Amino acid sequence: MARATGGTPDVRRHDFRSGDPEVVHDHLRSVHTDHSCLFSGEVDGFECRSTMVEEDRFGVGLLWHSAARRIVVEPYPLLTVLHCLDGMMGMSPWPGDVEVAIRPGQSMLCGRVSRAAVRWKACTLGAVLLSPAAVVAEVGALAGVGLDDLRMETTRPVSAARERHWGSVVRHVSDGFLRNPEIRDSELSRTAMFHLLALTFVDTFPVPGRERFADHGQGPLVVRRAVEFIEEHAGDDITLVEIAAAAGVGVRALQQGMRRHRDTTPLAFLREVRMGHAHRELLRAVSDDGSTVAGIATRWGFPHAGRFSALYRERYGASPGDTRREESSAPS
Repeated sequence: MARATGGTPDVRRHDFRSGDPEVVHDHLRSVHTDHSCLFSGEVDGFECRSTMVEEDRFGVGLLWHSAARRIVVEPYPLLTVLHCLDGMMGMSPWPGDVEVAIRPGQSMLCGRVSRAAVRWKACTLGAVLLSPAAVVAEVGALAGVGLDDLRMETTRPVSAARERHWGSVVRHVSDGFLRNPEIRDSELSRTAMFHLLALTFVDTFPVPGRERFADHGQGPLVVRRAVEFIEEHAGDDITLVEIAAAAGVGVRALQQGMRRHRDTTPLAFLREVRMGHAHRELLRAVSDDGSTVAGIATRWGFPHAGRFSALYRERYGASPGDTRREESSAPS
């Protein structure tokens, strides 16, 4: 019988145990996806146990299933990654005969497009459930994926190295989410765990769409949008929130994208662009045009003269006043 418990209304824990195949199948239908039983192995001594802790964005659990069984499942609504701890499990299109199988130490993403035949032999599985919409909202723009890209067939990780990394991340999250109520009940901790799972997921499995946003000089689309907005509005009083909105992502995702692909932050890049404009204006200035260093600095977002002079000297190796005087005194 399953029971739901938890420390906060946002977190749900389900513990289940039964030796009745029909009860087990009803439970699996309610927790995972609709399915029908094709045939089963020995019923005597059969038992299923599971523990699942979940919130709206993700869930982590363990499933132990005795005997050998085969079922047909409908497409999984959630992104469901299974990791084999013992025994074996295989999935193939239904109808069809091309099977993806996992054994101890291996993982697979369950298909979300078509029905599948699933078989296993007395296995223990770890499970990670991810909301596709939540994954896209969290890291979609950063990783270059949308909801349609996450409608995938059953598949394995892109490499053994990434599979091992996925396993280490899942173990880390499971230690906190499954076994530590203090961590589990912290919204900040859960958000950090989900962000790590979402990023590692799109880096581990062959998610379509990422190639469309591969690095091309300035990085993926979200970074290019931010760069273009900053360059176009460098003379305006723009904020980090406005830059992120123009890029189509949240502030955190934009900051991570800029660090990853340009080794800077959005505001540091904005300051560099503005400094470049101020430098060029100082170079163009002449003695009788009425311009001042303070006026040029203020126009490009540097209201504090001392701070502007320090940043300018660090960047160009001379003071703003020296640049203007040198250019003004140069022969025509």
